[in-house]
This record gives sequence, C-alpha cells and structure tokens, in this order.
Amino acid sequence: MKAVVVGGGISGLTIAYRLLKAGLNVQILEQSEVLGGLARSVNLAGQIVDRHFHFFCESELDFRRMASEVGIADRLVWRRISRAVQLGGKIYPISTPMDVLRFTPLRFLDRLRFAANVLRGRHFASTRRLDKLTAEDWLKRSAGDVVYETIWRPLLESKFGEHASCVSAAWLRARQKMQQENIAFIRGGSALVASTLAERVRRLGGEITLGVAATGVDLDGSAVAGVSTTAGQLSANIIVSTLPMPRLLSIAKGPLAEHLERFGGLEYIGVVNTVILVKRPISPYFWLNTNDANVSFAGIIDMTNLDPAGSDKPHVVYIPQYCPTDAELFEAPKQEIISRIVGDLVKVNNEFSDDWVLDAQVTKDCFTQHICTPGLLDRIPPCKTPVRGFFMTEWSQFYPNDRSVNNSIRIANACAAATLDFAARRSSF
Repeated sequence: MKAVVVGGGISGLTIAYRLLKAGLNVQILEQSEVLGGLARSVNLAGQIVDRHFHFFCESELDFRRMASEVGIADRLVWRRISRAVQLGGKIYPISTPMDVLRFTPLRFLDRLRFAANVLRGRHFASTRRLDKLTAEDWLKRSAGDVVYETIWRPLLESKFGEHASCVSAAWLRARQKMQQENIAFIRGGSALVASTLAERVRRLGGEITLGVAATGVDLDGSAVAGVSTTAGQLSANIIVSTLPMPRLLSIAKGPLAEHLERFGGLEYIGVVNTVILVKRPISPYFWLNTNDANVSFAGIIDMTNLDPAGSDKPHVVYIPQYCPTDAELFEAPKQEIISRIVGDLVKVNNEFSDDWVLDAQVTKDCFTQHICTPGLLDRIPPCKTPVRGFFMTEWSQFYPNDRSVNNSIRIANACAAATLDFAARRSSF
C-alpha cells in the first residue's frame, strides 16, 4: 500500500516513520531542498544554529518519548527558565513568585492580582470554558485593567497585531502553564531531530523527494487516487498532508475542497525572525519581553543563556516579529530589518554597540501562527477526512497549545494512528 506524505517537517517525518514501521510503502514530498520545516538551521559565522528558537518542556512527553526512541535523549540539557520584562527602560525579573511581588511597575495589590491570575490559569482554569472567552476579557476580569495594560496587552499585540483583542483565553492559559516549567535545549539543535528522523525513514526503506511540490490531490470519486506534483503525477492509496490550511486549500478539489472549506476561516500570520550572533549577552535572561513602545521588537530569546557551558561563547539571540505577510515589515529588505534591530538593542542594554554583532540572518515564513479566536475548539479540522485515504495535520490542531516540536510529534502520532487504522481496514477486504 503506497502512502505519500506531503511535507518534510517534523510532522511529516514523524508520520512517515510511524507508517514505515508498520510496513507501509512511504514517500515524502518536500518542496524545499532541505528537510525540517521550521526546524531547519542557518549558518552564523560558521556556527550552525536553529533557524527558529526551540526549547522543550518537562511536560512535553511526546517529544521526550520520541527522543528516547530514536536515541537522542542524551542530547537534552535541562535548565530552570529565567524570564524578565523591560518597562520604562528598566529590566525586571519575573521568573519566580517573589520576582512578581517585587515588580514595582505595578502597585502591590496589582502584583497580587497578577500572580493570582497566573496561578489560577496554570492549575484551575478549564480549557473548554476559557475557549469561550477572549484573553483580554479574562485577564481584565481576573487580573484587572492595570495588569492587562502593563503586562499582557503589549505582548498580545506584539504577536497578534490587530487580532490581539480577539485571541482566546485558552491559548494564553496554555502559554502560562508552559512558562514556569524547567526547559531543555538539545545539543545539535532541532535540526538534529529532523535529521535523525530522516535517517530512520531512509533506513526503513522510505523515499524522500526534495525540491518537488504537490500541486493537486487526485481523486477517484470520493477516494484518493494520487498526487499531482511539479515533477509529474504519483499514484497513491493514502495521502497525508502536513500543509497549513491555506496551502492545502489551494491544491484541493471536489469533495476534499468542500470539506476543507468548512474550516477555511482559519487565519494565519507570518513571522520575520532575526537570529544574531553577539560577542556577549545582551541580558542575563533566557527570555526578555520588551514592553517599551520605543523598541521595535517585543522580545529577545538568548539560547546561549540556557547553556551551562556557554558563558565564554558568543551568544545566539533570536528576535521574532510576527506580522501579516503583506505587512511592510515582512516585505522589508533583510539588511534594513537587521539595522533596525541592532539600532534598538542599545535601548535594552546601553553598553551594546554594533561591534558586538558577529553575524546576523533574517528568515521569513508564512503561516507560522494561527489566530486563536474563541470557539476554536469546535472549528479544528480532524485528521481524518470524508475522502477515503486522505488524512491531514494542521497547526490549528495544536490548539490550545502553541506551535512546537512536541506538538508536531503529538499530532503526527495521532494522525499516523488514524492512517494505520484505515490501512488495516482496507487490507482486510
């Protein structure tokens, strides 16, 4: 039985690996020349680093099981997360409850309300109930207007822009739960996860085709017949798509298109990600939110601050900026983006100067963040479709959780299980 997996990111590689282990004939189609999707790498002054920052939480069991299964669990390095926020040109740590109680930009009563909101969200709030509320409404009710305007509104606007006021409270609560855990990075980067899975796929006899894009899903009535590609047609009994919904809709037709259009209202934004190699740390924190309006970016993620052996190394710093793909920022030349960011870093650390920068890269990716509006739990497309033999993973299926390697593996495992159930039933006839 021939299965074609469309997309060679972490989800596609995981699905192919699971199907091959069960004995199916599998081919991966990846339109780029490199596997991994958002888990690819870039070269900074001769150092290979992740294209986007990735870290792993203690509760992310799907990734941890996979890491053990494929023999890379020993590459994980666990650390306590350190976080801070910049307000009024000053940086305040917010890693612990005591940090929050010392957070002087808020009055003491508001600090208590801030801490209580995070505690309730992390331990007691119902996902189903919060899915019916916006984060703005929930935060204002439970933490108050001052906390919302000081802490949360700048963060929501930096990620969702004009959609900030309609983001689901369930999404925010999932983020709150994640941010107090111990976290890990993986030596070799997330590209190691992709390359290890690719090696397993090839070892099991899977075929990986790079530089070829799917251009259409071929049907025989209401069943899969194959895939049209930029290199010709492929016959298949099973197709598993890992494409974002807008891209999948562009190649779907007939009953598949009719099914997907029920979920076509899912909106996405892109990301402009700048990764910089600097001589020394910009701050001592892993995650620094920059809530000052005169800074053009909303956060700095210093992956080297997680590394206990990294104190004497140049630091790898990520500055993601989310925006629609037709925004001025997304269309701006890469050197202009780098110059703007480097110019603003002195507002974060007044000792910073241009000669700290050893190298910088800018990457731009579409469809990296879905707009998580209230009620999304009831609008998520299932992995199994009415078209026989067609299955799908899609980033909205991560909800209320955010995009991550773990969630890619979790959803891929579920999709692979549904696919194998279909294959077993078909073989029994």
